[in-house]
Amino acid sequence: MAAADNFDIVITGRGSHGAQPHYAVDPVMVAVSIAQALQTIVSRNVNPLKTAILSITQINAGSAHNVIPDMARLSGTIRTFDDEVRTLIADRMKNLADAIASGFDARAEVIIDPRFSVLKNSPQQSDAAIAIARDLVGPSLAEFDADPLTGSEDFADMLQHVPGAYMLLGQGPGPNLHNPHFDFDDEVAPIGASLLARIAEIRTAA
Repeated sequence: MAAADNFDIVITGRGSHGAQPHYAVDPVMVAVSIAQALQTIVSRNVNPLKTAILSITQINAGSAHNVIPDMARLSGTIRTFDDEVRTLIADRMKNLADAIASGFDARAEVIIDPRFSVLKNSPQQSDAAIAIARDLVGPSLAEFDADPLTGSEDFADMLQHVPGAYMLLGQGPGPNLHNPHFDFDDEVAPIGASLLARIAEIRTAA
C-alpha cells in the first residue's frame, strides 16, 4: 500500500468588497490557479512508470456573497510508492505555490504532513498467512499476488519495526470504504476472526 501525506496550502491575499475587486488581492483566484498547476506535477514531473496521486479534496474560502476574502485554503492527499517521487512532489508543490502566489502579489504557505510510510509485507509472514487463508477458505478465494493499493495504513509503520503481513478481508461487490453507502457485510466477520485465530494457533505452536 502507498505512503500517504496530507497537505494544506494557506493562501493570504487582501480582502475587499466584491463590487470593488481592484482593491483586493483575491486569494480565491490564486487558489484556483495553484489547484490547476498542481495537477501537472504527476503528469509532467513524475516518471510515467512510477505511481503517484495528488488529490485536492478541499477548497475553502470566504463566508459572504459580496466579500472577497483575505485567505483561502487548499487541502488534500498525496500517495506514492517511491521516496524520491514523494520528495519530488513535495518540492514541486512548494515551488509552484510560491511562484504562482507571488505572481498575484499574494503569499502561499505549503504544509505537508507525512502520515504513513509505504506498506511492505514481510515474505515469511506473508507466506504463512496466505497458506493458512487458503486452507481456511480454499485456494481460489485467497489471492497472494494482488496489485498494489493506493490506499494507506498506519500498519506500514509497525512493519518497519516488526515483521508481519497485512491482509484484506473481501466482502463482495458494493460501495467501497469512505463511500457514504458503504455497508459492512457482517457475514464475513466469522471468516476474519477464524483467520486471525488460526494464524495465532499455528504460529505460536511453531
